[in-house]
Amino acid sequence: QHSIAERKSVQYETINKIKNGEEIWIQSNLTPIFDSDGKFKKMVVIEINITEQKKAEKIITEKNEELWQMSTMLRKQKEHVENQNTVIQQKNKDITDSIVYAKHIQDAILPDKKEIHHHLKDLFILYQPRDIVSGDFYWFTRTEKNSNPVYIIAAADCTGHGVPGAYMSMIGHTLLNQIVHEKKIQTPSEILTILDHLTKASLKQDNIDAASWDGMDIALCSFEFDRNTGQIISMEFSGALRPLYHISEGVLEETSPNKYPIGGFLVDERKNFINHKIIPKKGDTFYIFSDGYADQFGGVEGRKFMTRKLKNNLLAMQDISMDEQEKELEREFREWKGKLDQVDDIMVI
Repeated sequence: QHSIAERKSVQYETINKIKNGEEIWIQSNLTPIFDSDGKFKKMVVIEINITEQKKAEKIITEKNEELWQMSTMLRKQKEHVENQNTVIQQKNKDITDSIVYAKHIQDAILPDKKEIHHHLKDLFILYQPRDIVSGDFYWFTRTEKNSNPVYIIAAADCTGHGVPGAYMSMIGHTLLNQIVHEKKIQTPSEILTILDHLTKASLKQDNIDAASWDGMDIALCSFEFDRNTGQIISMEFSGALRPLYHISEGVLEETSPNKYPIGGFLVDERKNFINHKIIPKKGDTFYIFSDGYADQFGGVEGRKFMTRKLKNNLLAMQDISMDEQEKELEREFREWKGKLDQVDDIMVI
């Protein structure tokens, strides 16, 4: 009736069940035919089986629903990840801020280079942490022996780098001050012996069940000067796994350290550190250092720098000032490292 009244074709769909119970969809197209006077004459009906089309539409609808649900789930997961990233970024910032603050504390504890230069003018300290804070540290103090000024300087390399190494460096710095200024010990070997004992006591390394076996390698030198003439009288050295390089008249002599660290795993072994006494000649130079410089990977083949190359470089720069030597060592390290990461803290004194 609607088709006739509106004088236009209409279309509708029906679902029917056939004898076997199967449902089929039929699309019916009705077109009214009128005579020349405009009177309805007949209806042309075309029916099409659209069952397969309807099945396909159902599958598409179900897939679209699955996709919508998946999209909703992914959106929620994305929001969760973004929220977690925000939390992680804030925690990283808080941790980094704390480490930066710790660096200020570590820098404040390290001896003032200007004060060291005031007493030992012909000297440089190349100090470059790998991370924000360092497991390498240098230590310096002034004391007296028979009214003569004695200057003690050390280069120490603590277990690890970054925050763990920095904790050890603060322990080492505190204990060295205690040994020299409270216990009045000046001989390098005795200083290291007591430092080893106090480090073990501080970290409770007295038995095999100790929670920490951390420690440090260290090279320690003392210089005694005549109070009247200002001339150096003697130089003494003792080392725990870190040597001394002594260059005199174009020859480099390496003074070997004891082959055990300060603190660490050797519970039952009695450590007897050797004290080396040297009478310096005019123009002699001495170098103490951590292992970070020689252990740096780089060069064309990505190999370690190695101590042999360091020795050769030190010998080659004996005709330039200490300030220039520091700059040359920095330049050589930077060029050797290239685009590779710095592998450890570095320190050369």
